[in-house]
Amino acid sequence: MERKARVVLVLAILLIQSSFSPASEKLFKIPGESMFYDVPESWTELDFEQSVASLRLLTSSLEYALGSISTYRGEFAVDAKLLLDKNHVRSINKTNQSYDQNVYRLLRFSVSVVSDRRNNKTYRNVKYSESSAECGGRIVEMDDAVFTDVASVDTPKEHLFLESGDLTLSLAEIPDSPSFPIDTVVRVTPPEDELNRGHEGFVDPYRPYDMKSWGNVDYVLRLLEGGEGTDKQNEVKSAVSVCESNDDQGNKWFLYRQSFAGGNSLCVVWGEPSGFLPVCHAYMNSDQRLITAYSVKWRNDENVYVPEDILLESYLPNGDLSTRQKIYADRCELNEPVSPDQFSFRALGLKEGGLIVDNIQKKIYRYEKGEPVFFSEFNAKWKEKEKRKIDKFRLFVLVAGFAMIGAGIWLRRGRRKT
Repeated sequence: MERKARVVLVLAILLIQSSFSPASEKLFKIPGESMFYDVPESWTELDFEQSVASLRLLTSSLEYALGSISTYRGEFAVDAKLLLDKNHVRSINKTNQSYDQNVYRLLRFSVSVVSDRRNNKTYRNVKYSESSAECGGRIVEMDDAVFTDVASVDTPKEHLFLESGDLTLSLAEIPDSPSFPIDTVVRVTPPEDELNRGHEGFVDPYRPYDMKSWGNVDYVLRLLEGGEGTDKQNEVKSAVSVCESNDDQGNKWFLYRQSFAGGNSLCVVWGEPSGFLPVCHAYMNSDQRLITAYSVKWRNDENVYVPEDILLESYLPNGDLSTRQKIYADRCELNEPVSPDQFSFRALGLKEGGLIVDNIQKKIYRYEKGEPVFFSEFNAKWKEKEKRKIDKFRLFVLVAGFAMIGAGIWLRRGRRKT
């Protein structure tokens, strides 16, 4: 409640101050198709005090929204478009064919997410449904990659993942090991390492609440407030401006713009329809062409704003698209109890007898009765559990011996009765 009251107070101060705004008008439009909202193009620049108040509103709104979430359970549908190297495509297809336009990989997949934010634990399950390649709208046949479904668990200590599919693999950690189905081997790596974060299925439900996604405006606010001295404050003042506007429905909007050496600029937009949460982050070059863009459409779910649609884009220096991800939230449940088992080997789907390859401890374990049991060190000689072999003749003699002993006991008991 304290955070919410602070947001309301900042908004009230800002609305009172807005009556004293400078009259100068600035026209601005985010390039491309990176907006989920109809944002005004005409803006009025705010003075210093108003600018600081509007940035406080932004940071307080993000802080309050994130603080209202303890657990998250959701389903996402993702459409991804990834630029491919033309030389790589030609080498894969073993052809000298030339491509007059860019070649892109098109992916469609779903991501299930269960997160315990308080304990910083997240479960993900990525399932692919479509994979293709195109050039200028034409399909390009390629057999270079097999996209495997993957379930993962992230904790502060480790990243666990288990792939599934019809592939087999041998363990590089034990050179002479046999091959195993990929769905029988869990790998343990450092927590959320670069390989994991770079995976197209890495959907973080809390990223829209992270100020890093919006240009670290909270740090800029600290500088504007004099948190690191007058020199830093004056330097930032000259590089930053904040504007306001009203849309056709009378909703209040704000635009933050920061200039960088070399002519690049950063813009962040937030407003009343989104609960004063940011809706677009656009980083542009001196020609106002997009370099990266991050946009979010928010939905009010029982007084907590959650992402409904997300768009991420990156571009080459010549303006060509490099990557695009459209993420749609199909389902969302907040603050429901989450069992600790949701972040276990069992939740990944590891079966009895499967292997756990721990790249942190440099050890391999067998999964037995729900627990990892030590099996081998890395780079040791492969050694299966020895199976006891019993000779058939010895087995016959053993059984016959027991039979004779039993017969003797029976005869002795019969004589006693006589």
